[in-house]
Amino acid sequence: MLGFLFILLAGLLISSVGSGLFFVRKFKLTPPETLCAAIGASYVFIYLTSALIYALHLPQFCYSVVSFACGCLTIACWRQWKALWKHPQTRWAISSFGLLFLWTLVLLSMIRNYSGAHWSGDWVEHYERTTFFLNHDPKDTLFFGMYLLPARPPLMNLVAAHFLGQVGQHYDLFQIVCTFLNLTVFFPCWLILRAMVPKGGGKISRTALLFLLAASPMFIQNATYAWTKELAAFYVILGLWFYLRAWRKNDPVRMTVAFLSLAAGILAHYSAAPYAVFIFLHHVLVVVHRGRPGRWQETAIAGICSAALLGTWVVWSLIMYGPDVTFASNTTIHDSSTMSLAENAKKIGWNCFYSIIPHPFHMDLRRFQHEFAQPNPWGMVRDYVFLCVQTTLVAAMGFLGGLVVLFQLGKTTFKAAGEIGRAHV
Repeated sequence: MLGFLFILLAGLLISSVGSGLFFVRKFKLTPPETLCAAIGASYVFIYLTSALIYALHLPQFCYSVVSFACGCLTIACWRQWKALWKHPQTRWAISSFGLLFLWTLVLLSMIRNYSGAHWSGDWVEHYERTTFFLNHDPKDTLFFGMYLLPARPPLMNLVAAHFLGQVGQHYDLFQIVCTFLNLTVFFPCWLILRAMVPKGGGKISRTALLFLLAASPMFIQNATYAWTKELAAFYVILGLWFYLRAWRKNDPVRMTVAFLSLAAGILAHYSAAPYAVFIFLHHVLVVVHRGRPGRWQETAIAGICSAALLGTWVVWSLIMYGPDVTFASNTTIHDSSTMSLAENAKKIGWNCFYSIIPHPFHMDLRRFQHEFAQPNPWGMVRDYVFLCVQTTLVAAMGFLGGLVVLFQLGKTTFKAAGEIGRAHV
């Protein structure tokens, strides 16, 4: 077992940057941007190769062939590797990620079973989806006894299949893979942090970021739970960073990377789609509409590349499952399709309310104990706090951190409103 663990960790290190760095090394990006783009491109490369292995019914040793190819690509861009390691900030980021990964593995080792209120089954479904690709199961396989394959996008499951195809289908190894993939959201957070802090406060802010993530219940819960949300967040935050940089620098390369990142985020989890739609509308209404030079060529390239990436999943699903299952099997869409317009509007309104107001303000303790019956008193405390943190926007940032963010948001809004008012005087 220790041998498999060593192979897995070596494979994660080699496959998570090297292949992507080979593809992005010619882009005119800063070293921190190159590191983050290389990670994102590596997982897209593994997703595409794993999808090809599944679609062509190739044997599992092909996953090892892909890892060997990743190793060769890593060697081919050895100079770029050395340049990244010599850069002090990227070296700090890689080292800090290693510490965060080790810390999270310690926490993961203490988890006897996944639980938290009624949240307990998604890990089964994603493990089943990963083994589905490994074992070439029938297309009508129901996951968690309820969902067909198109109910969830496949990127992270196919990436996990790549690693498990080389070390075996042990669930504990699957947990390690998911934890590693989910923790990569650290890198784009660090990337954005660099632009937000004033010069001179970089070291303190970077260290604060590491400790805040390591101590964040929301972050750790999503990192140790074997599902796909934090990898999707990695691509969303990375896409947002490159989009803002491309907008300010008039850079078509960064714009293409931005939309490719958002497309990859959708392939990891459908919750990335609203962010992609918002940025697309902003691009159309603000960037294109204002007559930016080369805007049509830039938009065409970014659109074609991201559509091609999304098409690898959507087109295949349409061929295998048809439009109804492809577009309507997701739980959110399926549940909404059975409700009237008024019922959907009411549901959206209550969801917005519950996402802002923690449950202690609209659910008394007796009702909570009835709906989330728990014989263990410490389990009841865990469930009570879990629902505050996991389902509420402000508490998800920390009970104190959320208040600080609201204060800063109000301060910034008030300052911007004052500047607008003075401009009109």
